[in-house]
Amino acid sequence: MEKAVRPAACPFGSHRSMDPPSVLPQLAWKLDASLPIYGNELLIRVETLNINPSSFSQLCEETGRDPEQLIRKICSIVSLRGKMHNPITGSGGTLMGTVAEIGAGHPAYGTLQSGDRICTLISLGLTPLVIEQVKSLNIQTGQLELDGFAILFETGLYAPVPQGIDTHLFLAVSGEAGSTYQANLLCEPGMTAMVTESAGTVGLLSLFSLRQKLGEQGTLIAITDEENVSALQNLGVADRIVPADMNNPLSAYEAVRERLGPLAVDLTVDCSSVPGAEMFSILMTREQGTVYFTNPAAHYSGAGLSAEGIGKEVNLLLYRGYIPGHVPFCLQLLKQYPALERRFHARYGPENSEALYVCQSTHSPGPDEIPPSIIARGPEMREIISIAKRIAPFNTTVLITGETGTGKDVVANLLHQFSTRCDKPFIKINCSAISENLFESELFGYERGSFTGALKEGRAGYFEAANHGTLFLDEIGDMPLSSQVKLLRVLQSKEVVRIGSSKAVPVDVRVILATNRNLRVMVRKGTFREDLYYRINIINLYIPPLRERRSSIRPLAESFLQRYGEKYGVRKRLSQNALELLLSYDWPGNIREMENMIQRLLLCSGEAVITGEELHREFQKNEGFGAPLHAEAPLLPPEEAPEDQEAARYRAAAARYHSTREIARALQTSQSTVVRRLRKYGLRPGGPPEGPGDS
Repeated sequence: MEKAVRPAACPFGSHRSMDPPSVLPQLAWKLDASLPIYGNELLIRVETLNINPSSFSQLCEETGRDPEQLIRKICSIVSLRGKMHNPITGSGGTLMGTVAEIGAGHPAYGTLQSGDRICTLISLGLTPLVIEQVKSLNIQTGQLELDGFAILFETGLYAPVPQGIDTHLFLAVSGEAGSTYQANLLCEPGMTAMVTESAGTVGLLSLFSLRQKLGEQGTLIAITDEENVSALQNLGVADRIVPADMNNPLSAYEAVRERLGPLAVDLTVDCSSVPGAEMFSILMTREQGTVYFTNPAAHYSGAGLSAEGIGKEVNLLLYRGYIPGHVPFCLQLLKQYPALERRFHARYGPENSEALYVCQSTHSPGPDEIPPSIIARGPEMREIISIAKRIAPFNTTVLITGETGTGKDVVANLLHQFSTRCDKPFIKINCSAISENLFESELFGYERGSFTGALKEGRAGYFEAANHGTLFLDEIGDMPLSSQVKLLRVLQSKEVVRIGSSKAVPVDVRVILATNRNLRVMVRKGTFREDLYYRINIINLYIPPLRERRSSIRPLAESFLQRYGEKYGVRKRLSQNALELLLSYDWPGNIREMENMIQRLLLCSGEAVITGEELHREFQKNEGFGAPLHAEAPLLPPEEAPEDQEAARYRAAAARYHSTREIARALQTSQSTVVRRLRKYGLRPGGPPEGPGDS
């Protein structure tokens, strides 16, 4: 029975906190779910997850209730955080499984046996968890059948699954037992009590727990949506059943108050999972009455400010998940009210298969897996990929910075690939390639007849084309100031207005941006808007140049040899001397320079082995420009980079090359960018800076 090889650790589980380390598990971004267990831990083979209703509701809204997207999202959260802790709602859920191993220092040692089935009574937000495969998802109940394991700490609460009750029903009820019992304890005979979102699991339990306390005295009011009114009437538990749409708390209050008249509510049990619905309960409850929030994701501080704002004195009580005796109380409640048990059995029992989605693909990707298309060696790129995968599921703006050719577009693709939008459009726009007078029409679209040359049927812009997907704005530092304010407006309002129209079109777009310029310096010089900079710089991923991650050079070169060798039907390899030269070169054009060079060598070399001499000749073509310019003026380190370094690069390039096309190729950038930079610095190809008399 005792298999743990690690000594006993913190009874609260702080030893499992990885990011940041040594904090309580609920506060950690990521938990360590590795095995073996510690001497005071309990290992559970997980069979079922019961996702918290507020968390599941938020996930459903984000994924459009698509089962595959939901499963992918849940697996992503667990693999990235080591626990099922929704970062939006802050809630988790509970689980059921069988005991696999018990450390000798755990309180259950000698009480539980291997194979005993238990339900956890603590949040999944502080339970180390690994999902190996998902078998099914019930879209109605938020329960997942899966294979995996979880770790219960020394102080973690659990309940053995009793005989004679459906396990899924018990899991759902035990997860809401604390809130249910607390509602009963707050109630007094003769009160007028009200329950919001009363058709949900905790809402139904609260209704019957209040009825038990009220008996035939007092008044019990059930607030629900229109479609559940009939079902609640059939239960016969509430005295008044009033439909209301909690998405608009003020309108709901006015409608319910009109139905109830001046009836004063002494106790409101708020079971709503709708953000902002706390205000409804405050408005409905009498002065010095009590509002109890059963939802751990309720905005408690916002509720306090709302009560203060309307000058109302009410007792606000926050979610209470554990009270001694709460599970036996709920089991007794089911026995006392057969109608409640029948209702739950219909919802959670085996015959409820209509809402069951059986998985086709069950593999849950591990947090450290790297897509095979990405070549990553060394800690720098692995850390970048780890961070990118961590933030990919969350619809936040990401700014990717780094020198030209470092692979910023690859990271942008990775963010989209691991997001919940991965099956939606991914549109890439090079901002430097769009002229200032066309920017608005390209990004936001236009109506018919808006300007000369417009299509007669009008056209949707890139934001509308990327709706529900991802828009990648590359070279954001090259965007003109006049266009930046328009982009800022769309990012803030999440609406676009086509040219020639006054109608705002809502857009749901995840925006990723990239630049090879130092935006902080540009802000100080007045060439980039400060408000836009702070709006897009929520998460900044800096991609280091190839010279700072030399462990990636050889794998990248060999990957390009294989890829283009297959494409062109040519098989060649690099000599040992060539490989050594690859590692010693500074690669001012980074990965893009290497890719182009490998292609040239693959096609132009007459031998099966590419020699160091051939590679040296390629490097000599850039001699006097590539490495010296890089040494004089590196592109965009993560912090400061004076703009005069960029001017020096363009000055040297203009003196050496005779066309903007050659300069663009040498600098690994677009020709349109070169034209603008030369104009900005008063330069021209193949000659000195333009003077006042130059044309």
